[in-house]
Amino acid sequence: MTVRGYIRKFLLMNWKNHKLQLANPLELLVIVLLPPLFTLVAVLMRFFIPVDSRADRVYDPIDLDRSWMQMVDRLQKARQVADQHNVKGNPFTPHLVIGWAPKRYGIFQAMMRRVQKQVEPMTMVGFEDCEKMRESVIENSLFAGICFDGRPFIEDQIFEEDTLETYSNIQPMLNYTILLPSELRLLDGDFRMANWMTLYNDHPHTFVLIRLNQPYEGGFVGYVREGFIRLQKAVSESFLVLTSHKSLPTIQIRRFPVTGRKQDPLMGNLDYGMSFIIIIGFLFPAQLFVWQVVSEKQSQVRQFLINMNIGNLIHFVSWYLKGLIYEMLSSLIIAALLKIRWDQDHGVLTQTPWYVLLLVLFCYNCAAVAFSIMVAAFFRNALNAVRVLTILWIMSYVPTFILSNSLEGNIHALRYVSYVLPNVVATLVFEFLIERESIVHISWEDTGYNLNYSGGPITVTSSTWIFMLNSLVYCGIGLYVDMWRGGDRSGKKMKKPNPDAGVHEDPYHERGDSFTHQGQAIGVNSTKIYEVEPSHRRFKLKIKKLCKRFAANDRPALNLFSWNVYENEVTVLMGHNGCGKSTLLKILAGLVEPSRGTVMISSHNIQTERKAASMELGIAFGLDMLLTGFTVIDYLRFICRVKGLHNNIEIDGQSNYFLNALQIGHLKTKRIRNLTDRDLCLVSICCAFVGNSPIILIDDVHSDLDKRTQSLVWNLINEEKSKRTIILVSNSPALAENIADRMAIMSNGELKCTGTKPFLKNMYGHGYRLTCVKGKNYKMEELFGMMNSYMPNMSIERDIGYKVTFVLENKYEDQFPMLIDDLEENMQQLGVVSFRIRDTSMEEIFLRFGCEDNDQSGAFQSHENAQILLEEYYSALAEANEKGRRTGWKLFFLHGRV
Repeated sequence: MTVRGYIRKFLLMNWKNHKLQLANPLELLVIVLLPPLFTLVAVLMRFFIPVDSRADRVYDPIDLDRSWMQMVDRLQKARQVADQHNVKGNPFTPHLVIGWAPKRYGIFQAMMRRVQKQVEPMTMVGFEDCEKMRESVIENSLFAGICFDGRPFIEDQIFEEDTLETYSNIQPMLNYTILLPSELRLLDGDFRMANWMTLYNDHPHTFVLIRLNQPYEGGFVGYVREGFIRLQKAVSESFLVLTSHKSLPTIQIRRFPVTGRKQDPLMGNLDYGMSFIIIIGFLFPAQLFVWQVVSEKQSQVRQFLINMNIGNLIHFVSWYLKGLIYEMLSSLIIAALLKIRWDQDHGVLTQTPWYVLLLVLFCYNCAAVAFSIMVAAFFRNALNAVRVLTILWIMSYVPTFILSNSLEGNIHALRYVSYVLPNVVATLVFEFLIERESIVHISWEDTGYNLNYSGGPITVTSSTWIFMLNSLVYCGIGLYVDMWRGGDRSGKKMKKPNPDAGVHEDPYHERGDSFTHQGQAIGVNSTKIYEVEPSHRRFKLKIKKLCKRFAANDRPALNLFSWNVYENEVTVLMGHNGCGKSTLLKILAGLVEPSRGTVMISSHNIQTERKAASMELGIAFGLDMLLTGFTVIDYLRFICRVKGLHNNIEIDGQSNYFLNALQIGHLKTKRIRNLTDRDLCLVSICCAFVGNSPIILIDDVHSDLDKRTQSLVWNLINEEKSKRTIILVSNSPALAENIADRMAIMSNGELKCTGTKPFLKNMYGHGYRLTCVKGKNYKMEELFGMMNSYMPNMSIERDIGYKVTFVLENKYEDQFPMLIDDLEENMQQLGVVSFRIRDTSMEEIFLRFGCEDNDQSGAFQSHENAQILLEEYYSALAEANEKGRRTGWKLFFLHGRV
């Protein structure tokens, strides 16, 4: 098939999917509007939770002197209480002493004399080395300790009045460490979470906002309140004064100014709620989408379309595109609802650009639809598929709770594994968008902004790649399972076809002249009668030794069935209920796979050229083959295009012709689901004839029609049989009498007899039937004697009530005129009211051949059948030996497929 052909079929499948969806407007509204309805929850919250606007703010310098004196005053009081109670070694009640080391360096001595003046009333104590100083700080509860690195300096540096000599130079490099206890000594103010850190991993955004309005210390900042920054300032300034020989400018510390901002309390409520609203909103459309996909697989239409060269790939992509389109319509409405400025120029996601929001929703829709269609590929029952999808959809949201409770990022493996679930990725990226809403007056950039702490949510860019990669993986899995289980057997061999089974082979070569008795002649049902094949007619359909078992221990639906059908003939197939008629037609149509045997349609072997063979067929199998959401005319157009017609004028001409021929032209705009049973049968027959199909298969869809409608069907068949081969399944002898060119009768999966009507009547009819109506003075013996005088050994077929029926054999046909004349003259004397003579009816032949066998269970297994099963077994063994035992990676992939 050409690229143009693939595009046409792809567009046709998309047209079909959208037509069926538009035929259910209420369902369509629910699919499109339900996700936005859930989003309205966030919109309503926008009305009840206003935005808190704040102006620009520039902070005053932090008053280090005031903070220092307040700290010293508190520690002095704490030390007095400790001395009264003889408390020692308590870091919360330190002595106001600062230790430093090493004291052998002149520069450090000069520095600490200057520091002493700035940190009064603290006193200084020097130590030989830092280790001794550290031990003293801990044991004697000193306020702090300073450890200098003396490597850049010399020990005997000379200072005059704490000033370096003018001819001396010092390398301007000072490394030192300030030792303070990790515990905070000042806990008043009830800021329980104050510590030495200025940013918190748990929730940095919240604590930054709390600090913005704290007092002059900078907002419970430990390094200001505990005196660390004042001590650091004093040491650093003393070193600069000693080394520079100049006075220093005033050095201040202040917080960065805060620009005007709008604090949105709604973002705290939507941190995880926004993603939950989106995920739950798209759950029902996903359920309905899976239901539609699996329901189509349950019907026979899917296999019919695959047989008509519309493969699983086209079906898969068209369904995926259909689901994506309707979810994107919902996403457009969701984006509009989130971006509309509902309250004082503020929407739900005011800072997030609309294109970013649409990109996130589009990528999520791609992954969600791929996930749904992958789940659908594993099921053939729509209800089970919906149940499993619902469970997986909800369970795929659960990992977000685990990730949210692991703020330190201790479970990176779970985080990366959970990225294969679209709902987890959606939760993380919406968390990122909500967090980014607090950053104002800055152009939106996808820079991975996460407030300077690791373990934050993923960015929009990374989520896009993850979503699309997940989509490809889900689609790959779904397409593989769909093609593996979907029944695309058009190019697959079930068994190696017999190379000798060509088109011109006579499958009845084992028969004799006009008929052959196969097997033991036990009653009429063990006799198989076939007419000699006409040499002037071409085969249109050839079946050889076709078998079908639905289960290993079941009676075969078809048992070594062999049959020829000729072109431009109407063949009526008859048989009792359950004899295999419908199964045979479904095998011919490619809807059911045979267990073994060969089927040739025209010149195509149905097992190796399924698509080419199916293009020859037009089928009418009742409601199972109809898409009820279409209108009548649209469905006929659809069938024409499936069969390869593309000219709109020709398509409409054929559709209208057959609708008018069956007098249902007024129903062309009516939906199929609203038709009566009668109209459904006629539409099904129209579908078989449109599209120029040379072979028509009609199952027993017209048996319940009234006489007038049946005559319309018979007239259409008689009109079309000159250019088509028509196989009709029916148990109506009247139909066979009127339209059949050739008949076949089945029983228990076997072909009992086949041939033209004259042949069957001659072979099994045994002449004519003479029926006499008895009068009051009916004389049986005299009538029987008169009949025997013309036809010795006359037999009575039936003597019931007021009627008696005699069998007139064909060999006495020359005596018929004299018998009738004699009977007419002696009717009153014999007590016969009336009489009639008729040929053997097709109903009688059908009742004798088509009745069910009364053989015991297992009697159908003939010697020939067992021999063929053995041949099949040995053939399979030989094929396996040729391929050899699989090992290594081939065996591994075989196990995976199983």
